[in-house]
Amino acid sequence: MNNNSIYPRVLVVTINSLSKSNSNGRTLGSMFEGWPKDKLAQICVAESDPDWELCDNYYCINDRAIMKAFLKLRKAEGRILTKGNSLSSFDQKADENRRKKAGEKTYSKMIMRELVWACNRWQCEKLNCWIDHFNPEIVLYMMGDSIFMPHIALTIAKGKDIPMVIFNTEAYYFFRDNCYKHEWSDFVLHPLFMHFYKKKIRELFEYSRKSIHCNSLLKQDYDKEFGGDSTVIYTGSTVEFAPKKMNPNNVRFSYLGNLGLDRDSALIEIGELLNSIDKSYKIDVYGRASNSIEERLRKSVGVEYRGLVDYEEVKSVIAESDILFHVETEKGLKEKLLKYGFSTKIADSIASGKAFVLYAPFDMASTKYILESGAGWYASNTEELRSAITSIIYNDNLRNQIIEKAREVSLTNHNMKNNANLFRSVISSCVR
Repeated sequence: MNNNSIYPRVLVVTINSLSKSNSNGRTLGSMFEGWPKDKLAQICVAESDPDWELCDNYYCINDRAIMKAFLKLRKAEGRILTKGNSLSSFDQKADENRRKKAGEKTYSKMIMRELVWACNRWQCEKLNCWIDHFNPEIVLYMMGDSIFMPHIALTIAKGKDIPMVIFNTEAYYFFRDNCYKHEWSDFVLHPLFMHFYKKKIRELFEYSRKSIHCNSLLKQDYDKEFGGDSTVIYTGSTVEFAPKKMNPNNVRFSYLGNLGLDRDSALIEIGELLNSIDKSYKIDVYGRASNSIEERLRKSVGVEYRGLVDYEEVKSVIAESDILFHVETEKGLKEKLLKYGFSTKIADSIASGKAFVLYAPFDMASTKYILESGAGWYASNTEELRSAITSIIYNDNLRNQIIEKAREVSLTNHNMKNNANLFRSVISSCVR
């Protein structure tokens, strides 16, 4: 049998393009490791630094094109991306700036967006020809907080009479409270939006053959709600296992990741604690920050804000670090947004051979994972955090035991090749 024949033709439907420069794009992209390019295509809304090494067949139709078509009462033609005609980094930055200028997400904006997309202006001859030419055998939909994207995925799968698989990294379906609260209308519109969102997601699960979840808590709660055939595939990592000998007089502490949802407050607490242990200790913080967050971090004791770095630099920082942190905070509704999250940096940290500390509330998927796997240190308050840090620095035997356990966990759950093989097996089993 030709090895190429074991890979079905997969049409991916997501908001963001497959990409190495953002966590969602990298998480999903890692599942397609080794997938033949001619067997992979994607429909996306945001052209975010497409991963040309992984896929060279993208159809992008953005919100501006849909709105323009809506106002002119005509069909919206998307762009078939190639490496030569994709947006330049300058144009992608301009697109990102336009999205930022649109302001914070509110339910009034979300509903207006849904109403425009609901007119099906995205369905055109150009897209139909592109889909027919690719001739997908299965649709893969990556979960998000929109209604129109699962509608597009379902329309294509049902129209072509092919199966669908859900790839899931979030639990917006279970957010019973208003997650935004930016304007008074959000309180009124939230129940309306969630009614139609849940209706569409139920339709999605009813049609789909299988669902793949990025952690066990997601699987547990979605299985309870929908039943069906599901599996867990954790995020893979390409970071090499390279432990370092600890020098208490020269310890490098690092955080790499998202700085939203009040994570800067947790990092400031870590900086203050490190400074109280040793005046020379500080945590290097890498990630995109708003002006106000950057100012807070730069003014804080024991914190060095280093800015945003690309993924190759991320791997270099991990290799040079002694202790890696991941943080979450408990701020009312924000905790619900984070409860099911599983950062790609957790997989990288566990695989690295460096001591990994999770500083987060107890009731989270990442907390459950670290406590059950034993692949790192966990702290929910500054007392536990101080104990964890001093234990890592001064207790060589315990540190080496936990790092070795992390290596075993990484080989089982975060091996890129093994995860990609499991993913292919799940996808292939759904194709007639």
